[in-house]
Amino acid sequence: MKITVYGAGTWGIALAELLAQNEHEVNVWHYKEDFINKLKKSLIHPNLNSHRISKKINFTHEIQFQSNVEIIVIAIPTQTIRGFLKKLNFTKNKPIIVSVSKGLEKETGMTVSQVIYDVAKLPSEKICALYGPSHAEEVMKKIPTAIVSASKCTETAELIQKVFSNQFFRVYRSSDIIGVEFGGSIKNVISIASGICKGIGFGDNTIAALLTRGTKELSQLGLLFGAKRETFFGLSGMGDLIVTATSKHSRNRQVGEWIGEGFTLDQISKKMNMIAEGVETTKAINSLVKQNKIDMPICKEVYQILFKGKNSVIAMGDLMTRKLTTEYSNNSLQD
Repeated sequence: MKITVYGAGTWGIALAELLAQNEHEVNVWHYKEDFINKLKKSLIHPNLNSHRISKKINFTHEIQFQSNVEIIVIAIPTQTIRGFLKKLNFTKNKPIIVSVSKGLEKETGMTVSQVIYDVAKLPSEKICALYGPSHAEEVMKKIPTAIVSASKCTETAELIQKVFSNQFFRVYRSSDIIGVEFGGSIKNVISIASGICKGIGFGDNTIAALLTRGTKELSQLGLLFGAKRETFFGLSGMGDLIVTATSKHSRNRQVGEWIGEGFTLDQISKKMNMIAEGVETTKAINSLVKQNKIDMPICKEVYQILFKGKNSVIAMGDLMTRKLTTEYSNNSLQD
């Protein structure tokens, strides 16, 4: 198939390489012409410098996709997607759009698929989310990986499943796109919390408790918007949370560690050359929690630490001394 990957970060490049290995015709776009030229010449991404990129991949800085493109993969920062989509022309061709960007739009609280639907005006059967525990560094090394293709249209989910799957990259499918997106987005905030605990110097007991209770928070918003509970215990929920909250490759966990060690967000932004989506998603979640009057204490404390200057140790103390309750109650949104 003819596929264009928008975004030449590590994940965009890893997926482009995977698609080329699966014998698809792949174009990769980046907004900087000089960066694209460097990729063409060296076939090495600066953040994946131990891996050579396939010569089969075509690189471009021209934003408009060709009329015969069948699939578009969106692999750019979530907060830039709305403005980016407005630059594309969907009047002549309506390809399937696959979102691999994780996060919620901070101004609206929308998931990426909702932003795509809102801007591109494509029917829901043309929109898919591809989420799960999948670090680019490991996918490039062909380390076995499993993720999930989610769409309201079964045929679309199945098509994307087949396009991306091979002997080291297994794709499951789901019809619960909202649940997949909420799980894959909110886990970034819990992962920042995990990093904060590591940075402070807390141990395994703390991380285990945080991730377990964090799994509960993954489902909070999704259930309100019609997601299925089991989705949050699948690859885009629990699976993605585990890898993002514990891995050395996780940008969100790294941000949390530096926060726990006493660095500010401004200092961290100067240290990192990639974006941690969980930072802006924290703002979106805080707004949605207030609007819907639900309790997501871990996400609330992360917001207070990141944007209100709250001390991390005090925040953990406040979590630990909340009103005692049952682990689970009949009211799943309040325990």
